[in-house]
Amino acid sequence: MKRNILASLLAIAAAFALTACQSPKTAGYSVRAAETGDDALETCLKVDNGSLANALRVASMHTSTTLDGRLKVQVSILNTTRRDYPCQYKFRFFDADDLELSANRPWQSIVFHGGEEARLSATAPDPGSASFQIHVRPLPATRKY
Repeated sequence: MKRNILASLLAIAAAFALTACQSPKTAGYSVRAAETGDDALETCLKVDNGSLANALRVASMHTSTTLDGRLKVQVSILNTTRRDYPCQYKFRFFDADDLELSANRPWQSIVFHGGEEARLSATAPDPGSASFQIHVRPLPATRKY
């Protein structure tokens, strides 16, 4: 019985891994994946700024499911430049029909330090989540008076 449940959970996790990041195209730039060239990695990160999109690469992506069936993701993003980029990011989760779930998730602040890799993670709010996307935008420059 336990082996059947474990096998089912592994099959579901594999299905999520194959369908992750298949969300609809939105405004912004797709970011290339580092080393792997995997199209799924390219589409999971959207960036609102061209120079920032050229600086960031998706190094790796891991997905799993919680016991209650919610999608759990961790994405490593590499800043390939020496420059620090203060940004905000937000995970967006989509159901099997590519409809966004819980669109009111807050933006989180992060600084992508030059030459370093940042790991971003989140868990879907609903068990019906089938894919995800990370949206990154630069913080506006602060004025000094």
